[in-house]
Amino acid sequence: MIDLCQWRASIGSWNCCQAATGRRSHYDSDQESLPTRDCTSGRNKAPVFQASAVDLISFIIFFILLFCASRLTPTGHCTSFQLLVGDDILKWLQLCVGASVIGSFNLFTVSFNLYFYFLLILLSGDVELNPGPVTDKPLKPDDAPSLLRSASAELTGMIASTLYKVTDLLYAQGLISLDTKEDIYEGKDNNSKKAGRLLITLQKLLEASSNQKQYLINVCYILLSQNLVPLKEITVPILKELGKLISDDQELKVTIILPPDDVQEYAEILRHRYNLQPIIAEDWPPRVGKDFFGRLTLIEGQNMIKRAEQQIHWHMLRGEVDKIPYLSGNREIKIEDLLKTKNFTLLKKNKDVDVDLYSSQNIVIDGPPGIGKTTLCRKLLNMWSNGVLGCLFDLVLYCPLRNSKVAKAEKLEELFRYVYDCPTILNIVDWVSKKHGKGLLIIFDGWDELSLQHRESSLVANIICNNQLAKCSVIVTSRSYATASLLKTLKYVSKHVQIIGLSTKELSTVIIKTIQEDSDLAEKLINENANNEFFKTTQYNKDSELAVKLINELKVRGDVQSLCYIPLVCSMVILVYCKAGGHLPTTLTQLYENFILQTIQRHIERKHGTDPETLVSLETLPSKLDKALKELSYLAYTTLADTKMTFSLQQLDLSVAEAAKEDYLGLLTKFEEFGEKKYQFIHLSIQEFLAAWWISKHDNTETIFNDYFDNEHFKMCLRFVAGLTHLENESYQQYFEKKKQLQCESSPLGDFETSWFNGFIQHARGFDFEELQVLLLQFLYESQNTTLCKLFTNSIEGQSLCLNRKAGISNSVITKLSLFEWLCFSYLINNADWDRLDLHKLDEQSLSVLTAGLSNTSLVSQCQKLKVMPKNISDSNLLLNFFAKALLHNIQDIIVLFERNTCDLVPTLIQLVTLPQLKVLLFGGEICTDLDETTYIRKCSELQQCIKTNSKLQTIVIFCYDLSTHKLLEPFVAGVINGITQNKMITSFTLKLLSSYSDHHALTDGVIENLLRNNNTLQDLSITIPNCYIPLPVNKMNVMSTLTSLEIESGSILMNLLLPCIKGLECLILPLPYPPRLIFDSHPNLQQLNIQLDTAKSINDLFTILQTNTKLEALLVKLEIGSIFTICSIGRCNYSYYKKKCMSASSYISIITTGIKRKNCLQKFSIPVFLPITNEKLKSFLNVISKKYSFRELEVHFKLDQTCYYFLNDEKKIMKTFFYKQILPDIFHMLQSHPTITKMSIVCEYLEESSDTNTTAIEELFHRTRFPSLKQLEIKRTGSQCMIKTFTKNVVEYLYWGLYRYPITREIKMYIH
Repeated sequence: MIDLCQWRASIGSWNCCQAATGRRSHYDSDQESLPTRDCTSGRNKAPVFQASAVDLISFIIFFILLFCASRLTPTGHCTSFQLLVGDDILKWLQLCVGASVIGSFNLFTVSFNLYFYFLLILLSGDVELNPGPVTDKPLKPDDAPSLLRSASAELTGMIASTLYKVTDLLYAQGLISLDTKEDIYEGKDNNSKKAGRLLITLQKLLEASSNQKQYLINVCYILLSQNLVPLKEITVPILKELGKLISDDQELKVTIILPPDDVQEYAEILRHRYNLQPIIAEDWPPRVGKDFFGRLTLIEGQNMIKRAEQQIHWHMLRGEVDKIPYLSGNREIKIEDLLKTKNFTLLKKNKDVDVDLYSSQNIVIDGPPGIGKTTLCRKLLNMWSNGVLGCLFDLVLYCPLRNSKVAKAEKLEELFRYVYDCPTILNIVDWVSKKHGKGLLIIFDGWDELSLQHRESSLVANIICNNQLAKCSVIVTSRSYATASLLKTLKYVSKHVQIIGLSTKELSTVIIKTIQEDSDLAEKLINENANNEFFKTTQYNKDSELAVKLINELKVRGDVQSLCYIPLVCSMVILVYCKAGGHLPTTLTQLYENFILQTIQRHIERKHGTDPETLVSLETLPSKLDKALKELSYLAYTTLADTKMTFSLQQLDLSVAEAAKEDYLGLLTKFEEFGEKKYQFIHLSIQEFLAAWWISKHDNTETIFNDYFDNEHFKMCLRFVAGLTHLENESYQQYFEKKKQLQCESSPLGDFETSWFNGFIQHARGFDFEELQVLLLQFLYESQNTTLCKLFTNSIEGQSLCLNRKAGISNSVITKLSLFEWLCFSYLINNADWDRLDLHKLDEQSLSVLTAGLSNTSLVSQCQKLKVMPKNISDSNLLLNFFAKALLHNIQDIIVLFERNTCDLVPTLIQLVTLPQLKVLLFGGEICTDLDETTYIRKCSELQQCIKTNSKLQTIVIFCYDLSTHKLLEPFVAGVINGITQNKMITSFTLKLLSSYSDHHALTDGVIENLLRNNNTLQDLSITIPNCYIPLPVNKMNVMSTLTSLEIESGSILMNLLLPCIKGLECLILPLPYPPRLIFDSHPNLQQLNIQLDTAKSINDLFTILQTNTKLEALLVKLEIGSIFTICSIGRCNYSYYKKKCMSASSYISIITTGIKRKNCLQKFSIPVFLPITNEKLKSFLNVISKKYSFRELEVHFKLDQTCYYFLNDEKKIMKTFFYKQILPDIFHMLQSHPTITKMSIVCEYLEESSDTNTTAIEELFHRTRFPSLKQLEIKRTGSQCMIKTFTKNVVEYLYWGLYRYPITREIKMYIH
């Protein structure tokens, strides 16, 4: 079937009807492309047809076909020849000719088909006559892979005719690898299939290329060099799409200049040799991974020398290696981009140096020992051998400067002979010299190992500085400390690159590829865990399981993982882990002790042939080895104290004779700098451990520990000391017994709360965990000293610790502990007795680490109160394990708030309810389950039974929100309420349903009525159930409750249902307006009230009642929007509407002033005040407050007129001035004379200012004002959650007892939003 949508592609070869003459092509090569050789090709001009010719031919064909059809009878069957017709053509024919005619005979159909096909062919060459439908998106000019893909079908046949010549040229120019060339030559398939495979390889290499456009251009040049017209007609349009414009009237000139045969043979030998050598060299410890090396970060900008001098010790930033690429002037680059952009940076001050004269690249690569500099060099050699670097270089030489033949070479041929000696070396050297090194790359590995003499004057130095072979590209590697001297030597630098080690993601890959030797299984394991934080495996393979276990352990052991970015240390960790049978030692000290022991075992086996198994501990080494270790340890301590990483033994004048005899036990590396032998420990952490070993064996260990305790440089060393000594000496106790203020406290000024239900839910304020001194926590874990854990806990006041640090209202700076710190913390918790712990937010990994660290049977670890906020938990078994720990056996108060969990929480709630000593429970989270409906309902019934039988539980608070399905709601709520109904101990119950579902009932009919009727012990009820969850119709309750406190946060149905049947409340909190007179008539002994007012009448009624009420102690008033209007409302918005319903701000302030004037027992008062008002009204209000000695806590909200949608800038400015010039001074003046107010909150949200604005003036007012009773003052000027500034002053007061007086210091704190 021929699809009309594809007909242009089917007949595209019939391009004989072009309206214009053929055009010739012209090509000019540039510097980045392949060089060219002359060749010429002609082009036949196609015949020209006019549109009239098309019409004439089509007319003749139509009548010939019609005539033939009319002479044939319709009988018989056309079986030998049949043409399938597309549906669109058939429908057209049926419409124009008639369905009966079309169906009567086949030849007529064939005639019409032939006519249309001939017509389409004739029209196909003229776009104007028949542009044809467009089905595919046009190719992007720079989309090189798509361009090659679209031409691949035509190229396959054309390349087959000149397959071997094209293959040779592609290989010679580095566009394909030797393996590809061998496959073409040795394959048994025909040339067409080989050409197809070659195109597949080119397509893959093109897509993998970092410069796809240039790669395809180079391939096209080689195809053009074959002087074949079909290849030219295919490649020239591709070059045009790539921006290489070629005019058709110019002869095509393409030249391919290949190196001499001797050079090509030499290059092929080098490629073969480089491919045979492993990318990872065998050394000690065994190198990790298969082809991994440190990441590269490019240092950009000027002053490279200065920056190199300053960044010598950058690698000492343990655990922060991932931040290095983002430091100022740095950016991470890929190895494929290392040799690309010629971004020259002048280093000499001479401004006359013309960088354009240099066509080569000078690249400097530096990094610390073991980071992978040599590995990177080997990787570059491998890339060149396999054509990844394209045709950038004809030859690449690898010259390690530690080799004396390279360092002392005087002639270029000596470098070539070192790499590979052959009879044609002189010819190759002569060719390279004539080209001034163009096309040659030399990698000099180890500038730091070159002597001072050879740095100043040698063949190597001349090549590096471009004094010889000016067009030769050079890569020089160096250790970090010697980089500055290298940069001073160079005239210019293309790139300065640092190797920064393995990233966290690469580390996992390295571990898998090192431990799992089966490459297929390794790749599968990597792919399985591409998006996993913690790794898993489905492979029943020991090596895969070991690798996954180590990766997950390192996630927890951040102290070890942060060192593993250095491949050498990573190798050390893997070595110890595998030797220990798949276990990491408990502490970092044990890990390093194990590695150093294995290093010494390896040393004696190689040097003395002694059985290494005879050495079982560093404490029991033979005398010679023990003396050598002591010498090295003292050397490590001395150099660490002087902050030296590299050193000369002669300058130090230390005796290391025994260590020298033992080749320094393999723990030192030797190199030469400026003609002097220098040494360096194989890694800084090895130096720190050996220094700690010497300190631990010294007579004055405790004194040295104390001397360096505050030395940042010695922190890791002292941690090793803690691990070696276990901090058993009593002198170490001084660091852990200092008193610490880390306990949980109430919020300094929380939101004004009158609810009795909020007494338990305190706004905890702790301290940033830095103040706990993480170093001490690490010392505790490293020492494994349980006595110090108890001492540390007793030093925290009240054995109460908060990880949630709050600086004020609605603001908290949460401490984020690493997984390793959670491990240390679990050790501390597990070995001490606690009163209260606030662990704040715990994700699944942190909770897993903490749970694993806590004991199941410890009698030491006990806790009375606990708060924890699990986050993103998907494993319900993890929660069950945590809440089953011994830490919770004596828990009395617990808060558990879940956030974004995906596991079933009902089993967790059941376990919490059954805690043997639990009295107060607050539980909140998303109620979801993976159980079937029947099993879930059975679990809810089990929950009901557990609540019913609990004889200790007194207070229970349940928050439900974001339910996964509304079907879960009713059985869960019924189970909780029915359980409380049957429980005779619970006195306080809070239930809040905050789910967004609105199409399902949450309450079973009569469940609330049963609760109030059958439970006589319940006193406090707080309930939040939206109207949509209550089944209708609602029947009036015929029950009288004994409740004393009621809170209803939402739902008019529930409010109107409960209030009429409840009398004699002492605390009432309502969400919606309710007549004040009805409230006080039903509850004459009311002591606390939160109420919302919405009309002038309700405002009048409330404050009229207050004039005679003598019971109310706490009052919080909120006003519905539009309840109060000011002068700003007149002439704006809906003033006329609001005026009918509400009262003016002036009348309002007068009414509340009068209402509280005669009230003598009100202690807590929160009231809104609307601006603008007159100064007299404000002073009168504050004057009344100043005389109300019953007040203890006061909160005033200054608000703008709610009936206005906007205020002019001038009006806002006036009111802002009024706040600072009048309101604040007047309030401070009132507080100055008030003898009983301890807490004051001033809220003025309309200012919308940050905590920095006008803060100085407020601080001065605060310090010069005397406050007789005030302890906490809050000034909140913005509605946003901003940082809070805290100010403190102390006031000395005297308590008189007879003739004696005692000074008492009262602390006053001010918090400014």
